[in-house]
Amino acid sequence: MEGNDNGSVTVFVPSSPAITVGTVYIVKRSRVTILEAGTMEIADCLSQWGIGSRKILDKQHFEKSENSQGGQSGLIPS
Repeated sequence: MEGNDNGSVTVFVPSSPAITVGTVYIVKRSRVTILEAGTMEIADCLSQWGIGSRKILDKQHFEKSENSQGGQSGLIPS
């Protein structure tokens, strides 16, 4: 994820199961939730068609505000 001067962020969202292929989105920062998960944990989940996502999501401490903060690896555009 890369922050832009206008308050938006550029996010690469990988496909499943080939995580080197995906789509680039430019969205408002408030539309992105940073997951508290490691790179390998996210890669394993995606390479298995999403199996393991419950484990990742169960670890999250989602806030009701639009600008939730968390770890640095995985992203969920909303």
